[in-house]
Amino acid sequence: IIGFPTLIFIVINFLVLFAKAIHLSFLNDFTAIVLSLLIGIFEEYSARGIMIGNLDTVDNQSKFPNYSIIIISAIFFSGLHLLNLLSAASLAVTGIQMIYTMSLGVLFGLIYLTTKNLTATILFHSVIDMIAFLADPNAIFGLGNSKVNLLDFSINALILIAACIYAAWILRMVKKHQLNFS
Repeated sequence: IIGFPTLIFIVINFLVLFAKAIHLSFLNDFTAIVLSLLIGIFEEYSARGIMIGNLDTVDNQSKFPNYSIIIISAIFFSGLHLLNLLSAASLAVTGIQMIYTMSLGVLFGLIYLTTKNLTATILFHSVIDMIAFLADPNAIFGLGNSKVNLLDFSINALILIAACIYAAWILRMVKKHQLNFS
């Protein structure tokens, strides 16, 4: 239930993939699948496993409120995507990607914080990346769409706001014991 919004990201990426009607090749497919899985494992282990694991509890005492932990993890996750500036990605594209990944970071952080399991976040992350890479194989190397407009920015900003509101709502329900993950 908590991961439901990530399915929206997957559906949107599938729609983009099918709208492009691209010709897929074995090499592109294989590269997209392998890199998506490796990136999903690395980024989830870093941003959720290590980051949230270290911020969450020490000797059963919480260091930070849960919402703060999710936001810090999402900012870290988003910051990992600054590395795309080292490739051919433009500052505008990287900026939009950072807003997009912060939204996913909030949702993935919520999933991990409530389940304490990286498997779901790795799978969601890998599927989203794989579909994006299949839709635009050049994106694997940061060579994807270099044009960003105000509509792109606005939509991604709204998605980020919605993800933050959703996370706050779920955390409030967990705190009130309306949701139990035991």
